[in-house]
Amino acid sequence: MNGLKKAWKWLVIHQKEATVITALATILSALGSLLSGVAPYLPHSDPSPVIKVEIPTEKYKAILERKKNEFIKALAEANKSDQAKITLLEKQLADTQEKLVHVDAALKDYNDKLTQAYQAIDALKAEIPPHQVVQAHLSLAQGDTKFAETIFREVLANADDKGKMAKAAYQLGQLSAVRLDYTNAHQYYQQSAELQPDNALYASAAKWIFETVTPKLKNPVVNTPVENSQHDCNQAAIDTTPVDASADTPLRPQENMLPSFSCEKKLPLFKLVWTK
Repeated sequence: MNGLKKAWKWLVIHQKEATVITALATILSALGSLLSGVAPYLPHSDPSPVIKVEIPTEKYKAILERKKNEFIKALAEANKSDQAKITLLEKQLADTQEKLVHVDAALKDYNDKLTQAYQAIDALKAEIPPHQVVQAHLSLAQGDTKFAETIFREVLANADDKGKMAKAAYQLGQLSAVRLDYTNAHQYYQQSAELQPDNALYASAAKWIFETVTPKLKNPVVNTPVENSQHDCNQAAIDTTPVDASADTPLRPQENMLPSFSCEKKLPLFKLVWTK
């Protein structure tokens, strides 16, 4: 209030000398000082609106068609001796075709995951320059995940808080999975579970990629569950040591593929072994 009084007094004394613009600027400055003084006492709400990403059906179909053509081309160019790569590409192609058949359900999952990434950018914005937050939001709203993934990788590499790193890793797993990039999805889901082993959501995602993707690949060998005495029960351990395998038929779900829950905290321990 003192600022307003001083401004008014100045106007009375110098009314013949002051211009209208100068007078307005002085009053606005005084009002700014007043508002900054009372702002801490005003109720605050989340400034970020609730956003739901909704990609049009035709645009999503175009994305799937493009992915399908990429997988077909990669299969045609793949080295016939690289059976692991061929099998993965076959699964990616089959899953893409399945999404095209059931496009409504697939689109809902796609939009949900992009919406979650949008919200995660907001939650991590203290780690991200403001202009990058805006650019990531705009890109996600158009169905483009590349810029958001770049930001999540930077947070994962540079954040000093494991919770934020785990959130970034989980979102990278989500966006990789929705793009049918199962290799990176496995890597990031596993990393999120290791960074925050008490988080049931992250452990569940690591379990999902283990149970629904790996069993359909040829030649992975799944050993018995890891003994708890060899691992800290604070970590959800996944052993990815490459070994040779003689099996040449698709691996089917078996009892010993499921996670062991014998740790006190009931954390899943996976023994997952990939072939070269």
